[in-house]
Amino acid sequence: PKNVRVAAIEPSFTTPDSTAPYSAPEPAWFAVVSEWVPGRMPGAPWTPEDFAVVTERCEQMAAALDPSPIAGLGTFLETLESGESSLLVPSQILSGDRLLPRGLQEWVPRVLPELADLMTAVPEALTGEAAAHTDLRPDNLLIDTAGACWAVDWNWLALGPRWLDWVGLLPVAQHHGIDTFAAIRTSPLTADVPAEQLDCFIAAIASYMLKNPDNPPPIGTTPALREHQRFSAWTFLDWLATRRGWTAYR
Repeated sequence: PKNVRVAAIEPSFTTPDSTAPYSAPEPAWFAVVSEWVPGRMPGAPWTPEDFAVVTERCEQMAAALDPSPIAGLGTFLETLESGESSLLVPSQILSGDRLLPRGLQEWVPRVLPELADLMTAVPEALTGEAAAHTDLRPDNLLIDTAGACWAVDWNWLALGPRWLDWVGLLPVAQHHGIDTFAAIRTSPLTADVPAEQLDCFIAAIASYMLKNPDNPPPIGTTPALREHQRFSAWTFLDWLATRRGWTAYR
């Protein structure tokens, strides 16, 4: 059974330096809808069946969200460039301003110049008017008992190309034995997209994951965060290695 609960919440709270309640601009009320869906997480590991179900859902999401039906969204590029820009990481490692994280493939230092070059083309590659989840990964996906796929945790909704969410799933799926390179050629999301644009996006995520995996995790987060970050950097770089001929360095 599905249990649906709807709650109306007024965002009123006490500010840190005052006892006066904070009142949000009108409208001050919003509805939170939660629905219990019995199911399981895909991708542990990826199977051809689960990959097909999730791919179909990503295609449906792209059709519904391109162009974005939600006004006022920022762009995914702005997320990457906010604070300490992820796009600068490869060039910072090359210049010695940042250490190369430990535990990566031994050939990574040799491909850093090409990775830095890819960063210059990221802004053009990520241009798009679709609303994208931008944090789609197996733990934000659910396949219910009827075989339907659900996407959850939409707190990073942003504008980008319609293929962004699906392509972000491909490196780990490839690592688990799925032929994602064949899928790219046949999917309506990517069949006509220049290969360089897809590589730029994957390179941008790899650079994001190279930022600080050797640092202690932020207070209140699980130590597994850094393990996830290092695994993501490895698999995204490995995906690029096959695509871009870096396999010669192995």
